Amino acid sequence: MNDIKKDIFIIPSGNKYIVYLPLRGVAFYANNKTITAINSYLENGLFPYEVKNTTLFRRFQQLERIEIKESDTKCVIDTSDKVMFILSQMCNLACSYCYAQESRSKEVLSKEKIKAVVDYILSSNEDHSKTFSFIGGGEPMLTWGLLVWAINYITEETNKKKIKKSIGITTNATLLNEERILWLKKMNVKLCVSYDILPEIQNSQRNFSMSTLNSFDVVDKNIHLLLKHEIPFRLRSTITNKNVELMVDMVQFTVKNYPNINQLHFEPVSDTIENSNLYYEKFVKKFIEAYNVARENNIFVYNSILNSFFRIRKQFCVGEFCVTPTGDIVSCHRHSTEKDIAFSSFQYGRVEDGSVCINQTSFHNAITVRQNRFNDCETCFAKWHCAGGCISIRKTLSSEQQMFYCRFIKSMLISFLENKLLKKEVNYGQVKL
Repeated sequence: MNDIKKDIFIIPSGNKYIVYLPLRGVAFYANNKTITAINSYLENGLFPYEVKNTTLFRRFQQLERIEIKESDTKCVIDTSDKVMFILSQMCNLACSYCYAQESRSKEVLSKEKIKAVVDYILSSNEDHSKTFSFIGGGEPMLTWGLLVWAINYITEETNKKKIKKSIGITTNATLLNEERILWLKKMNVKLCVSYDILPEIQNSQRNFSMSTLNSFDVVDKNIHLLLKHEIPFRLRSTITNKNVELMVDMVQFTVKNYPNINQLHFEPVSDTIENSNLYYEKFVKKFIEAYNVARENNIFVYNSILNSFFRIRKQFCVGEFCVTPTGDIVSCHRHSTEKDIAFSSFQYGRVEDGSVCINQTSFHNAITVRQNRFNDCETCFAKWHCAGGCISIRKTLSSEQQMFYCRFIKSMLISFLENKLLKKEVNYGQVKL
């Protein structure tokens, strides 16, 4: 049974413990006597004599035979099947927490560069499905004509070569209308709508930059149009100190006002001002409450941390093939201009003269930095889920804030594990000798 010793983590949980084996997908509650026996096994490879032929001993024999889950992440940036485009950094909203607000430019990605990238993607591994995403950092629909041209070109070329494709857009949904929605549906485009759901929160955190209109009224109207025309979309909300205790309200508002929405993405803000222990404690507690209320209404609430729970991985993020308005290629869309402090750590190529040019040294460095972990990671139960955490956060937060964030990830995963054990949604129940 020696091969399972490195997969056993003992996590305090109230007046008892959780025994967790992430590579085997197993968790169960244990009392003090059980933990004493397991610690003896971890120290010398043997259970105490009195444990032989008990339920615990037999259970460990069963655990040894469970197939170990392999990591589902490749330690390489995919530059052959997936690409993200930031068409521009212009935006008609002035969101209070926007990571790009200090690095705005009026640059617009050219058709020539878009064509070069699409051709590059379609020239490799042609049997694979290709994914094209038009994301924020600006509002993609402010360059609607260019967006239409790009989607048409992608569609024409993939049809010509009989290659499967997926096209997605992240939008604030303020520039949608019925004509555009019908066109997006015709082109089979999927949408991610950045939206904070509750009227008072949406209007205070995602207000128009050059208008006195309430953004909630505009987006709410367009969401109902999306629902009317049955175009696939999901909602992504940023959770700040203003709405961290309102996540249940956000779920209930969705249930009442937006039928048929079955996924909600509640992401913790990455603003350095709000990354405190108190904020994280509130987030964990209220997120679990919202998760349970949502499940009762057939809605799945998630975020990047929760997604980690369902995966075994060697690194938090494989990195991106993201093309910026200036034609730079970066491994993280949050660092898309030279104004960003960590830009040089993420930039690994350029699109120029009609070609995609990747700097192999920078490309290797962008991969390597994602494989680095903290010293404490080796003995942490969360290492197979968070894998050291988001590299962008590690590059931008202070050491103290990184420590808070690390505790937050562990607290989030423990709380979700406790929640699943309580609802008997994981393997095995409580073990008693």
